Amino acid sequence: MSHSRPETALRRLKQMRLRRRRLRAWTGFYRWLFLLGGLGWFSFLLDYFLALPTEIRGIYLFFATVLSAVGVKVFLLGARTPISEDELANEIESAAGDLEQALITSIQLTRPDNPHRQYYSPLLLDRTVAEAEQKMTHLAPGALLSRMRVWRAFWLAALVVGPIGLGSVLEPVLTKTYVARNLLLEEIDWPRTYFLRIEQPSSIETLLAVGDSLTVTAIRERGGGARARIEAYFKTADDSETREELTLERRGDDQFRRVFANVSRDFRFRIHCGDFTSSWYQVGVRSRPRIEQMTLSFKYPEYTGLNESGAPLTLEGGHLKVAAGTAVTFNARTSIPIREASRIETRRAGDGESKTEEPVAISGGGSELSGRFTVEENGLYYFRLVSEDGFENPSPIRYRIAVINDQAPLVQVVSPGRNLELTPRALLELEIHLEDDYGIISAETLIYPEGDLDSHGEPFLRVPLAEIEDGTRGANTEVSLDLSEWSVQPGTRMEYRVVAVDAIDQQGESRSWILTIVDEKEMKRIVEDIVTIMSERLQETYELERDTRRELEDLREQAQDSGGELPGTAQPNLRHTRMSQERVNSRLEEGVERFQELIERVLQNRLNDYQDLPLIEDLRERLDDLVQNEGQKSLEAIDQLSEQTEGRMITPDQIDDAVSLLRSTERKLKALVEELEEWGDVQTMIRKLEDLLKTERELEELIQGRVRESLGGDPEQKKDD
Repeated sequence: MSHSRPETALRRLKQMRLRRRRLRAWTGFYRWLFLLGGLGWFSFLLDYFLALPTEIRGIYLFFATVLSAVGVKVFLLGARTPISEDELANEIESAAGDLEQALITSIQLTRPDNPHRQYYSPLLLDRTVAEAEQKMTHLAPGALLSRMRVWRAFWLAALVVGPIGLGSVLEPVLTKTYVARNLLLEEIDWPRTYFLRIEQPSSIETLLAVGDSLTVTAIRERGGGARARIEAYFKTADDSETREELTLERRGDDQFRRVFANVSRDFRFRIHCGDFTSSWYQVGVRSRPRIEQMTLSFKYPEYTGLNESGAPLTLEGGHLKVAAGTAVTFNARTSIPIREASRIETRRAGDGESKTEEPVAISGGGSELSGRFTVEENGLYYFRLVSEDGFENPSPIRYRIAVINDQAPLVQVVSPGRNLELTPRALLELEIHLEDDYGIISAETLIYPEGDLDSHGEPFLRVPLAEIEDGTRGANTEVSLDLSEWSVQPGTRMEYRVVAVDAIDQQGESRSWILTIVDEKEMKRIVEDIVTIMSERLQETYELERDTRRELEDLREQAQDSGGELPGTAQPNLRHTRMSQERVNSRLEEGVERFQELIERVLQNRLNDYQDLPLIEDLRERLDDLVQNEGQKSLEAIDQLSEQTEGRMITPDQIDDAVSLLRSTERKLKALVEELEEWGDVQTMIRKLEDLLKTERELEELIQGRVRESLGGDPEQKKDD
């Protein structure tokens, strides 16, 4: 048995289902707008006042997008969920309140799929359906499903979204900034009443080297006259931070500046001015690389012989003073790891300098350098180091390169050290000093005809110095040359010098000296002339000694006139007397040296038959004895008188002792002078006789020549015959 369903009620349920779906869709839409507005307001206020970093804004945008998508599903797509007839009838029953369960009962009991439908009373069921139909006919859908929720959601959404729309119209700059910062995630600042454009530093992250300076500059583009300040946080040794608030110095009306000088630690800062707050600026401080330790190893050139001589092969430090051509190996340690290194060497070049650069091998985790170079010239070198952070040391240590060039050997003829006149059978004795940095290979004495020495031709004679061994660094040697082996004639003039060659073929030369070859008779005459000059010199010395003695006698007379004591005013005269006696002694010593030179000259020239040699030797000995005894005692006596005048007065008797010594010196000196004068008179007479004989011979030869001419012969031929 079938029962009719409440068709009118079902039609009304269908209408109410559509109305309910529309209301829920609008309510969900307004709620979703409310959610979006709330998210927008929250992100705007948070970012506006805190100026969130891009990373935080990106995370917020992600979660806001996810939350918006969830809102779409919950608020909008949820309206599409179908509702059953029973549930809808239950809602209507609850909303109407006067259906007395008639609607829900008629719908549930008349449902075709109800298995218990045949057990219900048909009469009662029809009455229930009729009652539900009657009540649903007069029931208005708007009374049950009102728009109250929609309007409530609308006003909530309008309350949140309305100000956003109004603000977008009134403050388009804020809207544009919000879209750029929170949707497009751009790095722009919020527009404020005050706005400062930070010119320096140009990046929010800055890396500096220790000791550098950081200049912060800002230009005010908007706002009044509020002061600008820096909020800075500096890192400490324990990795904490200390806060400091610093004022930006005003430069002009709209410019601000602050210099962080000699920065030595990490810090961060931001700038405040009115309602403007800049982003955080991070400043990292890194050390510059430098050389902390340097070790040098040397391999000296072979010509120096230093590798086997015990010379130092290693050195701590970088300064160099080595021989040219030395190979230098360096090993250095840097203060921090580096990524790039090169050795730069500078040398003088005209008015400027030349520079060469070569890369250096890096090891030990970037903290060890090694390399090798050869020292050729004086100059400087230093290392260009680049740290892993890209910093260089602007003032690297400059190491000095001092090249010890191998100088040519030093050669000196110590003795005789002057031009000489020698006889053809003289013995030339040379005392030679040789010196070289690293060793002499060979040395020899070269003798040239006069004028040919500088022409670099073949010498007249080479005499090797056999005592000089290979590698000799310094030596004093003697060379004896017998002129009788040279077969030279009187009148010949020759030049000689000593040369030495070192390991790199550098030649050192002594000064050149001239040898004049004279016959024995001329040499004797030279000796006699020197003796004559010495006689005149001794005559002058004798007169000086006599005057000195007279000065001392005058002082004695002054002492006697003063009552037996020398007055203090006579002290200058006593000092003058002492100086005179000192000159006498100096001349006597010079005379001893000159007589000794004469003796050596006679022996050097082998004038064995020179009759006056014993006389010269006797004069030297007597003169030397005079200097060592009377002359020295006279000077000491005058010195004693000078010392006595400083403490007390001296008497005539004390002066007499000194006068006696001076008189003894004078007497012996006079004897020498007289003896030399007698010798000189004899030599003068002998020389005059020789000149007469020479003149007679020349006159005789002239007469013979004239006779031959008168006889018609060849005078030269006759002479040769």
